[in-house]
Amino acid sequence: MFYMAIAAFKPTNATNSGEERFLVIRTTIHLQRLRLISRNWARVVPYFLFDSIRLQTRGMAHRLLDTWQGSILSSADSPLRYLSIEDLFGYSPADPEIHIPDSVMIQCALSIPMYTGAKIIHTFGINITSLSLIFGNCMMVSDDMIEAVKYIKCLDKLTLIRRYDWPRQLSTDSNSIAELLSVVPTLESLSVSLPYLEPHFLLDGSLPCLRHFWFEYFASSRYALSQIVRAASRTLNTIEYESEDPVTNRPAGILGESQFNLECRLFRSSALNEGNVVNLRGNVVKYDEASATWEVKLTTLLDIGNGVSHGAQEATSTPKPPATWPAGAPRRLQKNQETSSGVICPVQNTSIVQSCN
Repeated sequence: MFYMAIAAFKPTNATNSGEERFLVIRTTIHLQRLRLISRNWARVVPYFLFDSIRLQTRGMAHRLLDTWQGSILSSADSPLRYLSIEDLFGYSPADPEIHIPDSVMIQCALSIPMYTGAKIIHTFGINITSLSLIFGNCMMVSDDMIEAVKYIKCLDKLTLIRRYDWPRQLSTDSNSIAELLSVVPTLESLSVSLPYLEPHFLLDGSLPCLRHFWFEYFASSRYALSQIVRAASRTLNTIEYESEDPVTNRPAGILGESQFNLECRLFRSSALNEGNVVNLRGNVVKYDEASATWEVKLTTLLDIGNGVSHGAQEATSTPKPPATWPAGAPRRLQKNQETSSGVICPVQNTSIVQSCN
């Protein structure tokens, strides 16, 4: 337990409060060496070593299948809880007129095939609670992948990300994504970074328990993202999003009519639009972007927001508090020096948290 307390973890996405941390590779190597101490250690260590697995290459995926099939990792008592499969590639017939660059074909040869990812989930994933599927140059899931995800007993978190974007038409299938979301009724947290999602792609009855939604904004997926929010409006209590342009891509434009059913309680950004903060209770900013400008902003919020009660400053070093803080400013100023992720207030109503690049 002492070793795990000082072990090095790495977040996969510091701007998403729903993302899991994974042990860095050197830590997993040290853990494997501890198995040589005794039989008892050999039985106990896998429960810590395989609590989370991050597969980043085809070789890592094959080694997992070749080495650990038939072990405790593939049993009903599997300790695996968090699984991330990265650089997935699935193929669907493309228009013959589409030119596929050589760089794409080379990348596909090094990626983890969709059927391999499905086999890993079916073999080791019965007890996982968090699953990340990071697509290489595709945006689709196969039928056997959907069946494998259905096999999971208690999936709480799902992350779907398209890492590359060339060419658009190659292996892009919104319908398969919709089918995947329809077979995870217990899902409480969904994170997506998917361009070109078709409007109204979501199937009826999907995501009945969704409470947390993080997305990277793409104009091509605006209507699909809005549909997810509408479908889960009765259960959602936190929305986080990342956008390259915080001025143009505001919540009102992204969420459409759904904005009227939401109450913004916490905001994390480098640029604040006062029109979005009628019910604001918390604001998170980077210290190096705050200073005197934010003293003025906070003073303004006292008149507009009617009760900003919490502020948070993120810093890489311990900053000194302002010498003259505006009268009536937030009652508590929190300094978050360990992470750049947003701080979510424990409130009953919906929060919208924005991360700006």
